[in-house]
Amino acid sequence: MVLAVSRHLSVIGYRLSAIGYRLSAIGYRLSVIGYRLSAIGYRLFLTEDRIVHHALCHVIEPIWEARFIHDSYACRVGKGTLAALNRAQHFARQYRYVLSLDVREFFPSVDHAVLEATLARHLTDRRVRDLCHTILASGGDLLAEEYTPVFFPGDDLFATLRPRGLPIGNLTSQFWANVFLHPLDMFIKQDLHGQAGA
Repeated sequence: MVLAVSRHLSVIGYRLSAIGYRLSAIGYRLSVIGYRLSAIGYRLFLTEDRIVHHALCHVIEPIWEARFIHDSYACRVGKGTLAALNRAQHFARQYRYVLSLDVREFFPSVDHAVLEATLARHLTDRRVRDLCHTILASGGDLLAEEYTPVFFPGDDLFATLRPRGLPIGNLTSQFWANVFLHPLDMFIKQDLHGQAGA
């Protein structure tokens, strides 16, 4: 069993280095996450695809963890919901006001070009950037029907054709959500001089 697993991992490693990664033909499957019917996401069907996603996160997480602000809690080792609630209670004792924000249709609206540009600022290895691109492209159309097009200043009519969306439920999607929102965290901390969290 151990030998078979080791051999399988070697094949995945060879494919990654020699011919590049392609999502398996089975790809993503719609699934209910947890016990709530409202929590629906897409999961990779094959273990091989999940291994590649975990391996990628193992490589890029340390690069980004060093950059994330302290008060970013989603899907981070040693952080999480309980730690975020404790921190929010701490700030509630110090400050009278709170700014509550929510990004409408966040996962369906993540612009691949913006995310890839953000990733490229700190990922120097071209092969890692190419793998990120391949994984992003593999799930780009899954949430297309969930996205309501929004135009921003400078957009043209072709802006709606840009690849968008992160499949909810994958490790890379959760991690990339933090990367995508990191510039906003930095803007609040540095430019707006937000003293409590961000």
